[in-house]
Amino acid sequence: MSQTKNPLPDKHYIKEDNKASHLAGSMMAVPDIFSAFSKLPLRERIEQFKQQLSETYLFLLNGAPETKELSDEACQERFLDEYQISLDRLKDNISATKCKNIICHSLPTTHSTEVSNLFPVAFMWIVCADLLEQHGFHENAWSSLIEFKNIEHQLGQALATEEKLQKKAYSQKAGGQAYKDYSNLKYSFIDLLRNSPPIGGWKTLESAAHELAEKVLAEHENSEHRARYSIKKERVETKLNTWLRDVNGECRAAYDENAAKHR
Repeated sequence: MSQTKNPLPDKHYIKEDNKASHLAGSMMAVPDIFSAFSKLPLRERIEQFKQQLSETYLFLLNGAPETKELSDEACQERFLDEYQISLDRLKDNISATKCKNIICHSLPTTHSTEVSNLFPVAFMWIVCADLLEQHGFHENAWSSLIEFKNIEHQLGQALATEEKLQKKAYSQKAGGQAYKDYSNLKYSFIDLLRNSPPIGGWKTLESAAHELAEKVLAEHENSEHRARYSIKKERVETKLNTWLRDVNGECRAAYDENAAKHR
């Protein structure tokens, strides 16, 4: 049967904010988020979530004593190796549960047991979805992605706790100096969240972090903080995502004030 047109309307109409009297009450068409997200292909969704896990893995490696000196490139390579090995194990008829247990043992040291419990599960749901999609089991792949989304919020909260524990441990070791260098990034991010939202507001936490990472980095590079420490865009985006996952944090509050309505 031939594929029909997506039945969801792709536009949403809102009143145009214009003080000109002759335009009072005029309507402006903006993209509809429900329609836009419904059109994303399964493979694109898998790759998005895979990238999200990659950023989480980078955060864990950067926070572990045994791996904190690794470059971002080395961390990315390690993640891709772990991912491919798990995919190959599934192809060799090794159960996903056993693969998950192996990932548990290969994770870098974490301060939060919840992170070490949740990350391998989230990781394997994406690997399972990947393999299912490759073999044409699209409905099963979507089911796997749903299971990933079911624990995503828990993982985000656990990561926020992990970062706090990392800060505490590092501060105790370095006399309370740890992470203070990053405060300029946080305040730049908060300012941009409040003053540079897209029309209609921020659509997702991830899109806000992705779109503003380069601007936050540019402000850092043009400030006096650049002489104190250097940081790459990927690391900036990882930190922005982590701050946004803290539901009680300043960054999340700034995001919520300027998030897209009617989601």
